[in-house]
Amino acid sequence: MKSLVDVYSQYISSFKPTHVIFNDPITMKITEDHPDRDNFKRVNIIHTAEQLPFGPFVAGVDGHCLSPKVEDALLRGLDGIWSVSKAVKEYAWTHGKLDTTFLVHPPSTYLDKESGAMPVVRNNIDKDEIGMVNPCPHKGLSILVALAKKFPDMKFVTWKSWGSRTVHIDQLLALPNVKWVPTPIPGPLQRSPEHANLLFPPGSSPPPRTWTKSGTASRSSWLPRCGMRPGALS
Repeated sequence: MKSLVDVYSQYISSFKPTHVIFNDPITMKITEDHPDRDNFKRVNIIHTAEQLPFGPFVAGVDGHCLSPKVEDALLRGLDGIWSVSKAVKEYAWTHGKLDTTFLVHPPSTYLDKESGAMPVVRNNIDKDEIGMVNPCPHKGLSILVALAKKFPDMKFVTWKSWGSRTVHIDQLLALPNVKWVPTPIPGPLQRSPEHANLLFPPGSSPPPRTWTKSGTASRSSWLPRCGMRPGALS
């Protein structure tokens, strides 16, 4: 952890930013104590209610809200807080009286990184597998498991990502109609056509998320989606 803190601090010092935008508690703490603190603004992006140190979903994501009282104080000392959905903004105010700004996530984030064009439209309605990336409780694992049990003749395929744990994988492997596929690339999902083809060969209807979050990413690959209020479009 010390090495990570040193790297972040050195990068900020060398880059000399006017703004530091982040979505993790580590950077929030580093920038609070940084020697150049008076020379830049700090903005925290809140993607999910589980990132916030209060309310019914506190500490719902690994690595967040390890010290709720400390993180709550740090949040209130920021120059800005960006809520990526109205649901997150409402949650922050209702449960913590924390005033945040709702801004629409720039769709350009999800453009094809090679061509700069919109993602490839996938005509996948004829596919016979239902896919899910990052099977874990936040993303709707319980919904997928329930669907697989209710419809044993349907085929499901899943890919591991940051939220998947051994206990989640074991649940999936116990179901004969669920296929487990290793994630072909590390880190965040890439938006190039070749990566999209690797990640989404079924092109199907994933279950809705079960956490309060933005739904912008759901449009990035133009796959059919199920929707629900807590997770917007998943």
